[in-house]
Amino acid sequence: MEIYKYQTNAMNTSLDISIGAKTEVYARSAAYDLFDRVKQIEDMISMFLDYSEISAINALKVGEATQILDITAEALAGAMYASSLSKGAIDVCMGEFFLKAKGKAAIENPRRAQFKMNPENFMVQKVSDGKIDLGAIGKGFALDLLADRLVNMWGIKTAHFSFGASSILALNPPEGKDSWDVTFAGSKVDIKLKNCAIGGSGTAVQGSHIIDCRTGKVPEKMPYRAWAVCDNALIADAMSTAFMLLSDDEIKEICEKENMRAAIQRTESSPVEFLA
Repeated sequence: MEIYKYQTNAMNTSLDISIGAKTEVYARSAAYDLFDRVKQIEDMISMFLDYSEISAINALKVGEATQILDITAEALAGAMYASSLSKGAIDVCMGEFFLKAKGKAAIENPRRAQFKMNPENFMVQKVSDGKIDLGAIGKGFALDLLADRLVNMWGIKTAHFSFGASSILALNPPEGKDSWDVTFAGSKVDIKLKNCAIGGSGTAVQGSHIIDCRTGKVPEKMPYRAWAVCDNALIADAMSTAFMLLSDDEIKEICEKENMRAAIQRTESSPVEFLA
């Protein structure tokens, strides 16, 4: 078995996939199928595409409802669970706050949206004005779907996914290895991954843009970077953001509940601390 590497652009960053297969033709076919799939996922859940289902939800007037596909409903359900797990520190219904913090929209008084979803027919009704932004969970959610497709449709169980180096999911490692080796924090820390994911968040790239959804404000003090490691890429993606906002005790509580690991780098020059 050989390892074949492929790359595409999706969700405003690069997606790198390493696939273990007997032939390059089979690996390439699988990779291109996944690239088509991630584009379909982005088309459904991106708030920045006018034709996406999230944009359709955001465009609703209060009291109006729309039907969505099962994948969008699954993303929203995962986002709701992540919000509950973080005790409200992250909330995808704070889209207007995120847009303002990132300088992508001049919104004087951002609003927290409220929606009702019927899980039986996937109908979503807008209860109060505001926007959904799945940015906190989108890349991790996509990786979970891509990994499931690779295993169950293509029969490939050896793979490594990296979404902009901030969302990583590893399946079985190559033959002869116990794990995939991942380096982060400026090559200072190595971590071994097998059938699990790591999400990373920080202020190094976009500056202090992370909103504490409990207050609607960017905290005055946050760590430089935070990481979450678990068996679900959506949760790892979401909790890495939450760990930028929560206390050490709150982080440890989540890690114990979800069987996760957490790492914090307080400043650019400080060492990485594993809290769990």
